[in-house]
Amino acid sequence: MSRRASGGALAASLITAAIVGFAGGAYVGSQNGADEPGSASTPPGSTTPVGETPDAPATDGSEDPTSTGITLAAEPTSVAPSQDINLSVSTEPAEAGIELQIQRSVDGGEWENFPNVSLIVTDASGAGTSRLNSQRTGTNSFRVVRVDDGSVMSNEVQVTIG
Repeated sequence: MSRRASGGALAASLITAAIVGFAGGAYVGSQNGADEPGSASTPPGSTTPVGETPDAPATDGSEDPTSTGITLAAEPTSVAPSQDINLSVSTEPAEAGIELQIQRSVDGGEWENFPNVSLIVTDASGAGTSRLNSQRTGTNSFRVVRVDDGSVMSNEVQVTIG
């Protein structure tokens, strides 16, 4: 019986030691100068913790922080179903021949290519236009995406259809 008791006592001691070890390690790790327990440490001479990227510079709200030089505008911004919406794009710097696909998101849903509308192609001044209409009521957000590089897109514009 003493062997069983000492085996059980040994297992209990090992479990207790593991718990104390983890708790102690967590406490010591939280004392490394970081702002929060478990947060990354900051290397000497840096203000950004390891594994994090520096904060983006603040903007005044007039520019999209992911600005790509393509600006989209819509007129009017509130229409009845099937009423025309005029979209206009401009590029900075001006570039001719950019093919742009119109995309839409309804009420915050997934982005999709707008059906039955040809591409907007910019002219020598970097501008382009398209006219479309929709029967999808709600808040319709529009953007344009470069056909040759889907990571380059305009700002979003919202048109209320209802």
